[in-house]
Amino acid sequence: MATSEEEDWKKLRTKLSPTFTMAKMKIIFDLTVELAKQMRASFTKHAMKKIPVNAEFCVYCYISNTIGTCSFELDVNSFRDRAFCD
Repeated sequence: MATSEEEDWKKLRTKLSPTFTMAKMKIIFDLTVELAKQMRASFTKHAMKKIPVNAEFCVYCYISNTIGTCSFELDVNSFRDRAFCD
């Protein structure tokens, strides 16, 4: 997309513009903030118990939560449903 020529960019923008309206971007932002709060709650719970966490796994959970929630309107919540420190 970043390397598209001017005419290609115009066509691509016409297709993408309805997807990323300001109203939808605000909803997506609010959803990602809520997902970050879920991740913070999981970190806090494990910190209180002095249990180590797998940072790479946490990022994967956050990404899958974000994609599932924002793209497909699913309540994935990987932090609740999976072992956080595996």
